[in-house]
Amino acid sequence: VLMQRLVKSLRKQPEVVKPKLYGQPHPSTHPHLLKHPELTVGITKQEYYDRRKKFIQQLPEGGVAFFPTHRRMEMCHDIYYLYRPDVNFSYLSGFLENSALLQIENRQGEPYVTMFVTPASPEKEIWEGPSSGVEAAMEYFGADEAYDIEHLMDRLVSGTDLSNKPVYYNDIPTDNFIKTAVLTAIQGNDYRCPRRIVERQRLIKSDAEIEMMRIVCERSGIAFEEAMKSTRSLQSELQLHSKIEYECKMRGLQGLAYPPVVATGRNALILHYIANNQPLKHGDCVLVDAGGEYFGYTADISRTWPSSGKFTDGQRAAYEAVLDVQKSCIELSKKKGMTLSQLHTQSVHLTIAALKEIGLPQYSNQEYFKIYPHSIGHYLGMDTHDTPLMPSHEPLKPGSIITIEPGIYIPDTPDIPEWLRGVGIRIEDDILITENGSEVLTKSAPKEVRHMEELINS
Repeated sequence: VLMQRLVKSLRKQPEVVKPKLYGQPHPSTHPHLLKHPELTVGITKQEYYDRRKKFIQQLPEGGVAFFPTHRRMEMCHDIYYLYRPDVNFSYLSGFLENSALLQIENRQGEPYVTMFVTPASPEKEIWEGPSSGVEAAMEYFGADEAYDIEHLMDRLVSGTDLSNKPVYYNDIPTDNFIKTAVLTAIQGNDYRCPRRIVERQRLIKSDAEIEMMRIVCERSGIAFEEAMKSTRSLQSELQLHSKIEYECKMRGLQGLAYPPVVATGRNALILHYIANNQPLKHGDCVLVDAGGEYFGYTADISRTWPSSGKFTDGQRAAYEAVLDVQKSCIELSKKKGMTLSQLHTQSVHLTIAALKEIGLPQYSNQEYFKIYPHSIGHYLGMDTHDTPLMPSHEPLKPGSIITIEPGIYIPDTPDIPEWLRGVGIRIEDDILITENGSEVLTKSAPKEVRHMEELINS
């Protein structure tokens, strides 16, 4: 009798409903990261819809655009690098999984969205975790139609009439079967690249995007501060690299936005030095170019400081010359109508004058690249070198974010004073262009000589 009662009571227990699983953070599975109505961290479902609507309004009526996402890159057999989707695809969809295609059509000024995604699969979940699946593509990501990516060829070729329609295709390194299906559906007709349209849209950040950039820039700057404090206890470029990455991750960033430059001594003369395999040397400066990534938004900071905790007179003179140039350029960025090209031209004039002051040979406007071979900066956002198709001669607009990063890289040649040979210095901040000027987003990263020396020796 007791056993019968127990069985009966167990049958009355309410059935436990497992939460729906997704292939990326969702408010129900990751409430510590995002909350309704966010589709991705910091960005709402409505904002993604508004992005698509703004995009298709740049297309003719009936225009169709195809955005595949990047293919996964294999590290070795059956092991893949951490996946990062194509930024134009994720900007318009919020979908962060691989093997997917976004199709957007302009239907009387409204975006009609079709998504092709990897279906949910119990077998796949065992090895790689869940996929959001076809239903979620419509219910959660806002697609009007969604299909299994394995049926892409059939659906596009037999179910999509692209005749007499303007077609746009973002031709990136994607899965071969996706590219083949899209080009087959286009049937040899000319197609246009939609990247410039999306980049112009991405150039101006929304309030939500600016907040994401504030977070990643501030936390990345603090990571630099902590790295400076630890410099004297570290033995190598690799350890300093690890310290920067550790401090970013401990502050909630996903990791570094790009392979960092951690260059001691003459290694700093190599602009994109990423080997990071030399010991830190007492008496040398170390140039660090790094930034964290926060759910799709990136920081980009450069600082140069003495490994020993004290600049030599020559190092300090060179450093303060670059710092003065940078501060002047930041002030210039506040002027309405300023362009990146104009900022660069001014930085060249300022750098040539500053080098003369500290005793370097006089360089002409045609020769400056021997010491200063890169531009003053670039746009910043979802990518480190963001929106590369946007011209540098256009006036900077409120809501855009740029880097300002003058540098000097002094060769080890007989015409250079011995105390300055082999010195490489770059100072880089991330700058938000505002209605009333500009704002330094990376001010949490120390750059004044006295402050940095105090931190290193603390």
